[in-house]
Amino acid sequence: MADDRATVLLVHGAWGGRWIWGRVLRLLSERGVDALAIDLPSAGEPSGRLRGLAEDETAVREALDEVDGEVVLCGHSFGGMVVTGAAAGREQVRRLVYLCAFMPTEGTSLLGNFDGAVPPFWRIRDDLTVVRDVDETSVAASDLSPEDILLLTSRRVPHSLTAFTQAPSGIAWRTIPSTYVVCTKDASLPVARQRAFAMQASDVVDLPTGHHPMLNRPELVADLLADIATRESRVVGASESARNR
Repeated sequence: MADDRATVLLVHGAWGGRWIWGRVLRLLSERGVDALAIDLPSAGEPSGRLRGLAEDETAVREALDEVDGEVVLCGHSFGGMVVTGAAAGREQVRRLVYLCAFMPTEGTSLLGNFDGAVPPFWRIRDDLTVVRDVDETSVAASDLSPEDILLLTSRRVPHSLTAFTQAPSGIAWRTIPSTYVVCTKDASLPVARQRAFAMQASDVVDLPTGHHPMLNRPELVADLLADIATRESRVVGASESARNR
C-alpha cells in the first residue's frame, strides 16, 4: 500500500555529489517513490575549517529530520561510512542499503579498512584535501560508457582527508536491517572486500555492474530501492541475526 512506502535518502561516495543520483531519482519518481539526495560537506573545495565524517553524519541526520515517516537510507562507496554512523539510534530508518559501499565496524575509518595505506591514485594537497588522479586500471575495467566516464571524471571534487581518517559515531547496522549490494564487475572496491562486508548484512543482492550502477544501470538500482521502500514497515526478526555478528 502507498501508505507503507518509505522515503529513499541517497548518499553519494567520495569526490562526488548528489548529482550522481539524478537518473535513479527520476526512475524512483516514476515508480511513485519519494526520494532525495544530499551533498556531503566533506566533498568540495574547503571554505575555512575542513569538514569530516562527523559533519557528513550531521548532514544526513538533518535530512532525516525533514522527512515524515520511515526512510530507506542508501550509501554508495564512502557513503556507507556516513550512513553507518548517521542512522545509529534512528528508529525512523527502515533499512540501510550499502551499494558497493564500506560497511565499517566499531572504530574503523575508511583508510583503516586498508590498514592505513593511501591508494596510489590519491593525491593529497597542501590543504589536506584529496583529489583522485585517473586510475587507468579501473577505467579500463569500467563498464561505463565513454560519455559517463567523462561525466564522472569532470565532476569530481576534492574530498577532505579528515573524512577518510575518522570512524563513524555508531554502528547502525547492528540494530537496523541492512541490505548489501555487491556489484560483481566492480574494479574500484574489490568484490572480495564487498563479500566480506556483506557477511555483516541482513541480506545480500548481486548486481552485474561496475562501481557506478546509478549511472549506467539506474533501473536496477531504482527497482531494488523501490522494492525495499514499498515493503511493509520495519520488522526485527530472526532473519536479521547477521547484524549482531
